[in-house]
Amino acid sequence: MKSMSLVLSSVIGMAVLAPMAAHAGSAIAIIHVDTTKDGIRVVGQALALADAKISGELSVSRKGASGAVTSRQGGELDITAGQTADLAQIGVSYNKGDLLEVRLVLTERGSIVSVTTLKTGG
Repeated sequence: MKSMSLVLSSVIGMAVLAPMAAHAGSAIAIIHVDTTKDGIRVVGQALALADAKISGELSVSRKGASGAVTSRQGGELDITAGQTADLAQIGVSYNKGDLLEVRLVLTERGSIVSVTTLKTGG
């Protein structure tokens, strides 16, 4: 299997690496996808734009000839402005033609600060 690396990110609010009020885009959700010998590994990360306590949930759904699976994993961490940290990691079998949907939602004190979605395959 060829080596593949994909990074996808988005932000709600401002994207400036400087101190700012929480909930004004205090973090950016980043999705990394790498191949493994058995499929793919998906890692959900947070890039802090301000010092914050960030919670996140990574959801991975795959549908293909061998069936369908959905996995979720979450985490919470304290990060400082400019720091990138892993929140969750999920491994999934993946074959050419499979449908894949990945979603990472970051929240701070119950408010969404960033959402990233990746869809591919089919």
